[in-house]
Amino acid sequence: MIIIQTSYGGNHDLIEGIEGIYTKKDKAVITRDWESQFNEFKKYKPLTISNRIGPLIMNIMLKMSRAGNFYTPVLYVHNLCREFPCFTMTLRCNAGIVSPEQHDKIYIDETIKIKNKSYIPVNGDITIDTVIEGYERYFKNPVMDSYLDYEDLVLFCGWTGQADKIEYTLKLVYKEIKKWPQERFFNQPGGIVSWFQQLEKNAWEGDILKKIYESEYKKHKCEKIPERKIIL
Repeated sequence: MIIIQTSYGGNHDLIEGIEGIYTKKDKAVITRDWESQFNEFKKYKPLTISNRIGPLIMNIMLKMSRAGNFYTPVLYVHNLCREFPCFTMTLRCNAGIVSPEQHDKIYIDETIKIKNKSYIPVNGDITIDTVIEGYERYFKNPVMDSYLDYEDLVLFCGWTGQADKIEYTLKLVYKEIKKWPQERFFNQPGGIVSWFQQLEKNAWEGDILKKIYESEYKKHKCEKIPERKIIL
């Protein structure tokens, strides 16, 4: 057994039993440690802390390895304007690998990495323009491999009902998506044109987006997730 001093003061048994493996108790401890460094995040489920900006859920997941011998912090966003059985992982960014022996020494540094890498600020009330700017920066990511991020930005603006923002993001997304190889990502009937027409239609149906949001909010049990205000 290795006794490690935590930021809470006093000792706790971070590693029990097999050395170098996170136990169930350890997982609760590291979740609390991460929660302590993010004032406006709250534990959503084991190894995940969250907050919400309108329909956007920001999650920080301590992604545990299959063997349980390390975790990787992953920040990602899910848009509740999308009907989906689980959270999608858009605007994703990672910190480093953390073993049980390292956690107490380096986890604060890893929280700072996540804060600095996040495309959307992790704390405080936020403007629509700040959200849009975050997505625009992410669109420049050379390893981006899903058009869900494009959809999420447009649907977010559709949910707000701000016509100028809807128009701006539709033009932005169309310009960006034209760079993609259609045969790889849009092999369904109608290709990019059909996909964009449906996205444009959805963006202007704010009442429908809000109903989807309300339904998904309940389905995913988001009641306890802290809310950050959108400044219109």
